[in-house]
Amino acid sequence: MAGVLMQRESHISDDDFLVSLRKLCGTDACFQEVLDVIIKFTKSRTFIDNVNIDGLVQRIVYEVREKLHFDLSDFATKDFVKAEIAQLRQEMAEMKQELKQDIADIRVEMSDMKQELKQDIADIRVEMSDMKNSLLKWIFGIGVSSAIVIIGANFALMSFFVSTFRNF
Repeated sequence: MAGVLMQRESHISDDDFLVSLRKLCGTDACFQEVLDVIIKFTKSRTFIDNVNIDGLVQRIVYEVREKLHFDLSDFATKDFVKAEIAQLRQEMAEMKQELKQDIADIRVEMSDMKQELKQDIADIRVEMSDMKNSLLKWIFGIGVSSAIVIIGANFALMSFFVSTFRNF
């Protein structure tokens, strides 16, 4: 509507007026309805007799607002957009800080888990070493026991042979 209001001051062309009006309406159906209203006003006899540009502009603005169901003050201002951008930047900075903190927490947890894993590995190695030593002791014990049994059996056999051959 700024183009319409500026029409009297800067003498914009009809094409510029129509382009501005089309942009304001957004859809072709809305644009056609606004044009129908303008044509209705301009064809009336009272319009030709009493050309009142300000009244026409007010009527057009009223009809456009009715058709589009919004108020021109609803459009975001530059300050509003800047405030929204600043708020979004602040939220992004807070989220970035939270992510950094989460990453730091995860790193600490991973470091703790790594230490626990190293400790578990060391404990398993100690247990394996103890098991290996126990197994070696068992094998040595079985070997010694087997040797004693073999020596005992040989001694018994030798004793038997000696006692048997003595009698001969």
